[in-house]
Parts: sequence; C-alpha cells; structure tokens
Amino acid sequence: MSKSLAFLIALISATSVSAQSNNDYAPPVIEVDGLRGIPIDILSVDSQMVFDFASKSVSVISDMNFKMIGEKGFPLFDLRQEITSASLNGEDIDIAKLAAHDFGKGAGTMRIIESECAMKVVNVLHLEYTLSKPSSPAAIDIKWDKAGMTFDTWYSDLNPGRYAEQWFPANLLYDQHPLNVDLKLVGAESEHLMITNGATTVVAKHDWQLRFPETSTAFSHMIVVVPAIEVDFLSEKGDVDGEEMRIDVYCRKDAPTSAVHVLNETAISLRKYSESMGKWDHGNDCIVYVWKGNRSMEYDGATTTALGALDHEIFHSWFGRGVKPASQNDGWWDEAFNVYFADGRRPNKRVVQKEGKPVTLASSNPYNRITPGTSYSLGAVFFGRLAYLLGADELHQHMSDFYKKYTGHVASTADMENFLVAESGNEEVRKLFARYVYGRGE
Repeated sequence: MSKSLAFLIALISATSVSAQSNNDYAPPVIEVDGLRGIPIDILSVDSQMVFDFASKSVSVISDMNFKMIGEKGFPLFDLRQEITSASLNGEDIDIAKLAAHDFGKGAGTMRIIESECAMKVVNVLHLEYTLSKPSSPAAIDIKWDKAGMTFDTWYSDLNPGRYAEQWFPANLLYDQHPLNVDLKLVGAESEHLMITNGATTVVAKHDWQLRFPETSTAFSHMIVVVPAIEVDFLSEKGDVDGEEMRIDVYCRKDAPTSAVHVLNETAISLRKYSESMGKWDHGNDCIVYVWKGNRSMEYDGATTTALGALDHEIFHSWFGRGVKPASQNDGWWDEAFNVYFADGRRPNKRVVQKEGKPVTLASSNPYNRITPGTSYSLGAVFFGRLAYLLGADELHQHMSDFYKKYTGHVASTADMENFLVAESGNEEVRKLFARYVYGRGE
C-alpha cells in the first residue's frame, strides 16, 4: 500500500471516529531540549502486526490519527520501538525528528514530533517498525521456542513507558480512544490462541482483527498470543446481577490450579462486586488468563494473573479499569482502595486514630508515569482514615456512587476528593487528602 493511500484511508477512518476526549486532564505545555511540546488528542490508532515464524520477526505498520490541543507547537506521543520509516499527513518525515526526549525523574522519555501540525484538523502520523523488546524498564521480549511463539502486552504501572507505548504509538492516560489491531501469524506450525479483551473477528486461521473501544486508554488492552498446547481453556455463561455474562478462562498447564477452579472463583468475585459496587461495565465478557508466579496485571474487563491475586485483579475492572485514573498521579487510588476494600486490609483503629507523617501518593509532576509502591500500604491506610472519619458503610456507599458516576471515564484525585466532600458534607475530608495524599504538613 502506498503511503499516500494509507494516509487517505487513515484520514477517512479517523474522521468517522467519535472518540471521547478528556483534554481537560491533559498536562500543560512543556519545553524539553529547547522544543515546545504540546499534548495531543488521539482519535484512533490503527495497527497491522505480522509475526513471521520463518524469520522470527514482527513487522508493524501503525497510523496515529490525532488533533492538537489548545495551541501550536510540536506534538507529544510515545512509542518504545525503533522507527524505520515515517510520514506525517502523507509527507515523509525524517525519523530523527521523532526522537525520544528525557522528561525527567518519574516521567521517563516521550517522543516529540518536530513539525508544527495544523490546529482543529485530523493529523495522521504513519509509522513502520520491526518489533523488538521495548525500550522500557523491565519490559519483556517476544518468546520464540519449539512450542511456538508467546506475545504479551505485559503492561505495568510501576515503571514509565510500560503501557501501550511498548508496542503502538500511544498517549498519556487522560486520552481515551479506539485501538484497532490486525494481527497475523505467518508460518506457524502449531496452533496458537488469541487471548484478548478486544472485540475479535477471526479472518482466517491465525489471522485476527481486534477492536478496542473508544473508552480505552493506554493501559486497557490485553493481548496475549500463546501456543494452544500450553493452556487449558474453559468458557461458561452465567447470571451476574441479572445480566448474562460469559467467563473465558485460560489456565496455563504449569499454573498451580485448574481452569474449573479459576472459573468458579471468578464467578464469585463478579457477583460480589456487581452487588457491592455497581454493574459490570465491560460488555458481557470477562477474560482471565492465569499463570504461575506472583506477577499480575489488570485490563478492562480482563486480567493476566496469579491465582492468589485473582479477586484483587477482578475488582480492578471496577476501580482502575472501570473508573480509570486520569493520570499516573491518580493511579494510587485504584490500588489503595482495592487493597482496602477487596483485599480487606483494613488498618488497625489505633493507626487511623493518631496523626501520622505526611504522605505523598499523588505527585505534583504532571508528566509523572509511575504509581508509587506505597499506594498498596499507606494508600490503604488513607482509606482506613476516611472510614474512621465517615464510617465504613458510608465510605463504601460514596465509593460505589463515585464508580457509578465515572465508570467508563477517567477521574482525577481532585475529582474523588471533591466528590467525597460533596457527598459526605464533611470538610474534614480535605484535611486527610492534604496530609496523606498530597503530602502537605497541614
């Protein structure tokens, strides 16, 4: 396909997309290395991935369709792959003008497009690259072995650059937009499974079209391709809070459990949180992939998880991937409330009664891209303090209402603070946020 034709098709596709914009949550204009970087509003990303088993290589073509936010300048985006060729609005652009720049501690790098783009129109950045291990902390490479090939989006919120930008052009968390991925395996001798929370069309054997909705952000997409021989699969439909839901369980054969057990435990969690928090907001499917080890990760309506973290990860489809943090500075609250509510780690009454040291959970750096590890511990203590102030049952009701108001959307720490103050009528809530979230000695 010619670049000019690709540009025309992408432009038509982008103008037909009605993506939800969250531009009010975008970080401010930033100057890095003498360049004035401007946040953008991505309308859609369309990617083609071809996994060639003969050469053990993966070729990717991606079109990022976007608009500028607010003012003229150089657009910001991220991609942790080495670009081999690129065009902007149908014209070739030197890949040196798409370089990554260091945004400082906690932010890592982002790319700056050294070309001023027109305002109020759709711009299209066309990229071609060969997939390799992402240049992101603690990233993993594609695995090729005798059984076949394993690919995992392998997202993480504990390191910068570990979301969609590992594999596709992407934005920061404020931006919600569709991601469309056409993924094909060429020359695979053994059967492989596609495990994903995207709407899937099977074009042919080992040829899939994945469509992720406009509510998606950079941390939403679960894509796992794995040799079928390594996984047990079980699917069952059942009633969850008056709605028919299908649970798809993929259990690795080396995991210390069975697909039947995982399915039963998933159904229990789904019913429990549908009743206690509000309706499931991810269609009629829940996708669970269980492996051995301790690492787990949440996605929209799905999880890759160790058995012991299953309930925790399912709850993230309410807090974290139902109502979504608007930035990494807001990523603390979904982990903190999950540990407090789902894991049941309620702090001792003596702890929340006395004043503690100021704690910073929400960074003041608008380009921060790390969720602090203290979210799991001191963050849970913060919700214990709120429960002591408001009453555990009242806090539960307010958080359920917060979920119902923001589900499918992004929300900031300030949104949560203002909501809890308004619903409870208790201004003392602000003092708790000031000291134990923002780290002020008030």
